[in-house]
Amino acid sequence: RDAEVPPASALPPIELARGDICSIDGLKATELNGLQCTLFREDTESGRWEVKLPDGEVKALRPAHLIFRSIGPIEDDGSLTLISMASDHQTIHRVLDSVRDLIRTGSEALALLASVVSPMGGRKAQGEEGRIWLKLAKQAENRVRGTLEDLQKNMEQVDGIDASRYGPKAAAEIRLARKDLVQFVQKAQEQLESSLARLRIVLHHLTSTVPSQKPAHGWTEAESLHEKYRAAFEKLEEVVEKGDSSTVRGKTRLSSITVKFQGRGENPPPSDNLYVKGLPGWVTEADLESIFTEVGDIQSMKLKAADWGAIAFIRLANKTQAQRAIAKYNNRVPRLLEKKAEEVDAKRLSAEITKGMLRATVDQLARGITVIVDLRKPLGCVFNDHLVTKSVAEDGQGFELGIRVSWRVRSIGGIKLQNTNELKERMAKLKSEGLKEAAIVFSPPPIVASFAKRPFGFTVAKDADLGLNYVNASNGLARAPGA
Repeated sequence: RDAEVPPASALPPIELARGDICSIDGLKATELNGLQCTLFREDTESGRWEVKLPDGEVKALRPAHLIFRSIGPIEDDGSLTLISMASDHQTIHRVLDSVRDLIRTGSEALALLASVVSPMGGRKAQGEEGRIWLKLAKQAENRVRGTLEDLQKNMEQVDGIDASRYGPKAAAEIRLARKDLVQFVQKAQEQLESSLARLRIVLHHLTSTVPSQKPAHGWTEAESLHEKYRAAFEKLEEVVEKGDSSTVRGKTRLSSITVKFQGRGENPPPSDNLYVKGLPGWVTEADLESIFTEVGDIQSMKLKAADWGAIAFIRLANKTQAQRAIAKYNNRVPRLLEKKAEEVDAKRLSAEITKGMLRATVDQLARGITVIVDLRKPLGCVFNDHLVTKSVAEDGQGFELGIRVSWRVRSIGGIKLQNTNELKERMAKLKSEGLKEAAIVFSPPPIVASFAKRPFGFTVAKDADLGLNYVNASNGLARAPGA
C-alpha cells in the first residue's frame, strides 16, 4: 500500500483560478515581491494573469511568479443592489436576501477549502495528520456542495415566476432582474465548482495516504482515553494561550483601508485629524500606533471595533503628517495588518483542527468503544455484578483487544445489558446459535475528582461549537484532586 501512495510532491501544482489570492515572488522589480494580489483575468494567448494589487493597480504576471495563498470570497460588485432596484417582485427580493446569505456561507466554505488545498495544508499531510485534514476536506466539500444546491433551488424559484401575468412594464423589469440574477449566480457557481475540482485532487491524495485504523476502538493499547483527552486539552490550551477567542474568531479577510481627512463629504478640508475605515475587527490600538508612527507623531486616537470591522479617529501632529499618511495608506493594506492576518488565520485553523480532534474523542466516548470478540476463545476478563471489569489477564483475548480494568459493558450484539448475568446469558445464546464473533460495546471509566468541601475551585461553561460543558477556569483547590 505504501509503495502505491504518491508523495505530496508528486501532486500536480495548484491550478490557479479567477478570484484566487496569491503572493508575488521572484520578480526583478523587487518592490512587488511579497505583495498579495487577487487574480482577475487570464490571458490565454500570453499565458499571463491580470492581477489586482492592494492599491487597485492591475499588473500582468506569469504564473511562475504567483504563489497560491487562498481562495477569494464570492464578490458582489454591486450587481445584487442593481437587481433589487430593477424589480419590486417579492420572490426576487426574497431570493436576493437568500443569495446574499449564501455568498457569505459560500465564501466561508471556500476559505476552509483553500486551507486544505494549500501547499502548507492538506497537500503535504500524510499519516495521522492526514486523517485530520481528510475530515476538514470532507467538511469543506459538503459545505460547498450545500451552497451550490441552495443556489440552484433559489434559481428554480426565480424561473418559476410567470412574467406574463403582469403588465408590460412589470414583466420587462422581472425578465431583466431574472436575467441579471441568473448571470450573477452562474458566476458564483463556477467559482464554487472550480474549487471543488481542485479539492478532489487533494481528497484522493489524503484518502490514499491516511492509514487504516486497525484497533476497533481507534487507539493503541498503550494509549488510554485519559491520555487522549489530556493531549487534546493541552493542545487546545496552547491555542487559547496564543490568542483570545476574539482573535481566533476575528475577521481575517483583508480589504484596502480608507484613510482621509475628518469631515463631511467626500473631500473634507485638510487638517491633522484622520478618519480610518475598512479595518479588520481584530485590530488594536497598538497595531494602529505601529502603522501610523511610521508617518508621524500620534497626538490622540480613538478606535471602535466590532465583529464586522473597525474604524478609527487619529490626530497627528500637523497637516503634513496627515497628508503623508493618506498618501501611504489610503486604498492599501498596511504590511503589518497582512502579517497579523496570516497569524490570525493560522490560529483559527489550529483551533479548528484541535476542536475537531477533541470532538472526535468525545463522539467516540458517546458511541462507546466497540471490540469484536472471538466467542470460541476465553475473553480473559473478570466482571463485577454491574458489568465493570475487575481484572484483565495480560495474556488473554480482552487485553489484546484493548479492554482495561474499570471498563463497563454497555451492550453485546446491539442488545443493551443491565447486569453481568445478562452478559453471560447472551454470550451463551450466541454460541449456541453457532456464531463465532460478537460485537461488545464498552464505556471507559470516567475521570473522577472528589472534593471534601466548598468552594470546589473551578467554574464551568458551555462551548456551543463542541456541544460540551467544560471547566473553563480552575485554581489550586480544583487542581489538587485532578480537575
